[in-house]
Formats: sequence, C-alpha cells, structure tokens
Amino acid sequence: MNNTQIKAEAMANVARMHIECGEVLERLSKLLAFSITQDFFALPLGQQKLMKEQARKMEEYLSILLVRVSSILGSLGDLGKIAIPSEFEG
Repeated sequence: MNNTQIKAEAMANVARMHIECGEVLERLSKLLAFSITQDFFALPLGQQKLMKEQARKMEEYLSILLVRVSSILGSLGDLGKIAIPSEFEG
C-alpha cells in the first residue's frame, strides 16, 4: 500500500469514527437530559445508578474514540503534509 492509499484509508476510518462520536454524543446527551427529570428520580435507585454508570462509560468511550482519531491524524503527519478538514483538527 502506498502513502496515498494509507492516507485515504486512515481518513475513511477517521470519518467513520467522527460519525460514531456524533451518534454516541447524541445518545449520551439524551441520557443526561433524562437524568435530571422527575421520571428519572421516580426510577428505583438501582436503575438510577446503572444509568449514571452507563453515562460515565459512554463519556469514557467518547474520550477513547477522540484519542484514536488524534492518534491517526498524528501518524498521518509522519507520511507527509496532507489537507485535513478543519472538523478533524484537534
């Protein structure tokens, strides 16, 4: 695989992770919004704790995805200068 192919594949991976980040962020936002409603506080404490833990894990997952994106973009710099869309710059 040549540098151009490597860059194209890497940017395709970054694009997929970018979409995934958006999807997870949307679900996390909905969960966090729900967690401050009366319906949330009406749930059994065990369910509340599980949902809070779920939110923490989703935040952790997002953090890992962003590190992966940053790592890929950083490694592309080693292959020479390429144009990186501003939405992917960290």
